[in-house]
Amino acid sequence: MNFVHALHTLLALTLIGCSSTHMLQPSAPIDYHADASVTADLDVGSKIQGEAQSTQILWFITLGPNKFADGVNFTANGTDPISQVFRFDPFFAVKSAAAYDAVSQANADVIVGPRYIIEIEDYFIFSKTKATVNGYKGTIKKFNNSFHFDPSKLVR
Repeated sequence: MNFVHALHTLLALTLIGCSSTHMLQPSAPIDYHADASVTADLDVGSKIQGEAQSTQILWFITLGPNKFADGVNFTANGTDPISQVFRFDPFFAVKSAAAYDAVSQANADVIVGPRYIIEIEDYFIFSKTKATVNGYKGTIKKFNNSFHFDPSKLVR
């Protein structure tokens, strides 16, 4: 009987006992400065066009394309921080899908001078949005890289 109590005690201690260790090692941030610029030789070709359409049901269910162009910037100078961070443009997805359609059909790398036309049909319970992009086929011939790292500007 004594053996059974000892076995139960040992089993209870095994199941109850646990341990965790966390070690924090603070470190100093490293700040550095590097200058890099990339330019591309671009071959501009013929006109291209792409289209995409999406349907929104009850304001939160969206049906539409499933392929999008990544890295597409819809601002004039590319420096609008609000739209870059929050992607507040309600037509961002359908415009991106139209850009993908144009680039993939034309076998292009970029769209030069894109112009987007947005058409909306709103029927209270659902709405349809159609985006059409027109521009010119851009093909990148080669990249010119220049990179400069100055170790003397490394802050410790």
